[in-house]
Amino acid sequence: GNSIVINHNASSGETQKALSLSSNLTLNDVTLTINGHPGDNGTHIGDGIEIYDAELAIVNGSKVTLDGVKNAMVMPGGADAKVTVKDSEFTLNDIGGNGSNGGTYVFNNADINVDGCDSYGFSVYTMTTSGNTTIDISHTSFSAIYGHTKLDFGGNTVVNVSNCGKGMPSGAEQWGYRDAPIQLRRGPDGAESINIGENAVINITGCTDKDGNSINNIYVVAGTT
Repeated sequence: GNSIVINHNASSGETQKALSLSSNLTLNDVTLTINGHPGDNGTHIGDGIEIYDAELAIVNGSKVTLDGVKNAMVMPGGADAKVTVKDSEFTLNDIGGNGSNGGTYVFNNADINVDGCDSYGFSVYTMTTSGNTTIDISHTSFSAIYGHTKLDFGGNTVVNVSNCGKGMPSGAEQWGYRDAPIQLRRGPDGAESINIGENAVINITGCTDKDGNSINNIYVVAGTT
């Protein structure tokens, strides 16, 4: 397949996007790497991928890596911004802000790796997993996975979350409180459910909050399931 590398540089704007999608894009057997540029005092220059009302489909052995960017997945399309990863790899490394700040995610036989986010790992409207999906998330300041409405871990999904949460508890009523490595949004209305299928496994280890308290748990909002 094709191999594409996009590099931000010192003249890139701090939140300049490497890619901006307002229509659907499918990466079929493609290797895509987006590299941020180091700024002063450990900052990051350049964002990753911006999605409006569109879908990014990463399929058929594709490998997408976002490394050292300010924000990885920027979702002005909200719930209508969709990312599908099927039979492919998706990696976020050394992110200076959010791994994702919204969107609808579907992972099927996907290999998802996140290591280092100064904010959330995946803040999503919904996340649905199936098949032999593996999700490894470590070293996020806030929640590794933060669902605004639904999280559905199905199939033989294995989720491993470690060393996340050192910026918690935090948040505010208008955008939500951050309490746990995996949780539904607390504060604004809209949270519905977390489902862990019969054959899915979630492991949460080594997570502590800003006061050093252990937070190896899943937070389910009152009134949801």
